[in-house]
Amino acid sequence: MNKPAAITTIAILVFACGCTMFSETRSEKKVPAEYNLTETGEQKIAVIIENPIWADAPRILTGQLTDEIHKKLKNDLKLAPKKIISQEKISEYMRNTPQAEMQGPIEIGRSVGADLVLYAQIQNFKLTQTAETDYYRGLIDGKAALFDAETGEKLWPLDESGKTILVSYEIEQGNYEAAVGRLARAFAHCTTRYLYNCPVPRYKIYEDKSGMGWKDWE
Repeated sequence: MNKPAAITTIAILVFACGCTMFSETRSEKKVPAEYNLTETGEQKIAVIIENPIWADAPRILTGQLTDEIHKKLKNDLKLAPKKIISQEKISEYMRNTPQAEMQGPIEIGRSVGADLVLYAQIQNFKLTQTAETDYYRGLIDGKAALFDAETGEKLWPLDESGKTILVSYEIEQGNYEAAVGRLARAFAHCTTRYLYNCPVPRYKIYEDKSGMGWKDWE
């Protein structure tokens, strides 16, 4: 091989390697956080779910949804467990404090030692079973928001009263608790994905019906 040809070959190889090294694959791309909970230092967070009677949701949904959000905060956002106020501590406060029923989520969060409060309200719940089968069809519609527990300032979302979270599925096989659990996992994901730089492949899930512009990240 003559010298000019060798130089050209080397240049092509370097260029090709450079493209491989510096091109970002879809799996590496991330949807930027709307509010990044991973950058809150040692601040502690309380997750408080409001499940009003008029939403017609089962009581087990409150605990399942809290558990699923806690899992997302630990596993996806990598928050240390010590930064997350336990459900047991909040439940104990609610049992032992007569005025707790009259308090809002921010005051409750502050009372249990939280710096931040991730609050979600269930506004509509539907779960129907196909006659004489173990197949279910389900939906949860709600709102979520993040507050500063000390000042009461809403940190997220900035331009809405709360982020709309709508999840549903057409078919789920199993028992009632499993059907509720699937809705809880989907709701938890569609809430927490806004609070860290979420990898593109994880961002959109089948159950998501929120219509929040996810196609921009395909």
